[in-house]
Amino acid sequence: AIYLNNEIIEAEAPDYVLTVPKNLDKDGFAKHSIEIEDVGVVNIRYFVSFRRKPLPAKKRGARVYCNNRLAAGPSLLELPTGMHSFHSTDYMECIVEADELDRAGVDFINTNRSELREDTEVVRELYREISLLMKSAISDHAKYKVEKAEEELQKDPTGQMLNKIISTLPRKQQKN
Repeated sequence: AIYLNNEIIEAEAPDYVLTVPKNLDKDGFAKHSIEIEDVGVVNIRYFVSFRRKPLPAKKRGARVYCNNRLAAGPSLLELPTGMHSFHSTDYMECIVEADELDRAGVDFINTNRSELREDTEVVRELYREISLLMKSAISDHAKYKVEKAEEELQKDPTGQMLNKIISTLPRKQQKN
């Protein structure tokens, strides 16, 4: 809790239009296990959400927390800029809790807590897995945007008129 002049300051709730995956626990996270060769399993909790309005560039991507303290990010990690619907990253934030990294005998977190130490197999595999989770979420966001556009097209009078015109075209041309 943050207090100012003995009054608690409430954080403004984010305006998310989509959060993935759907199977979140009561705290709003999904559990995910990462199998790392010669190390074992690293368990994380995460969610990927998309806001209604774009985020500033420095706030986009994944943030990794260990024991309620920022350990890395935000970063788009290994997301390729040429991927389909890359502009969804403008609206995306991914929160990852990886408490196990802070409890290990190896120091995976840089001293200034700005990044994780990428010179370890554990962190490289964690980043690769988080990137895959974000890539999948971006795909879900693209589908969501198409569904929303279709709904708006069905409601809009001009869209309804255009759909009637399209329905008179030959089948091969209707889809295009």
